[in-house]
Amino acid sequence: MNQDIFAILETLKAYIHGFYESDAESLSVAFHPSGRLQGLHKGQPVELSIERWLEMVRKQQPVPASAPRGEAEIISVTKQGPDAAFAMVYVASVDAKYHDLLSMVRTRGVWKIVSKTFALVP
Repeated sequence: MNQDIFAILETLKAYIHGFYESDAESLSVAFHPSGRLQGLHKGQPVELSIERWLEMVRKQQPVPASAPRGEAEIISVTKQGPDAAFAMVYVASVDAKYHDLLSMVRTRGVWKIVSKTFALVP
């Protein structure tokens, strides 16, 4: 593996940690400040700026230790050219399981998530 893949994986680890711990600081390390989040929640479209999402995260509790934390998985990482990558990540909360498609760019030498599209896993 080259250094870019290792750096991308570190960003993804910060995302997974932030997801489970409701840690807005870890999530802000993983996401570009102008990033977006979109998907469907309970059949309704969701589209948020990362800043708005981080505000929501700051108000919620971490996923309980009894929740299926061990189910988090980085399914795939595909690097496209020198400064773009895509990752598929599986995470589970107390009441839902998600596949997240994460678009990433390297900006100023650091890999950041610029877009998160989530889908509930049936």
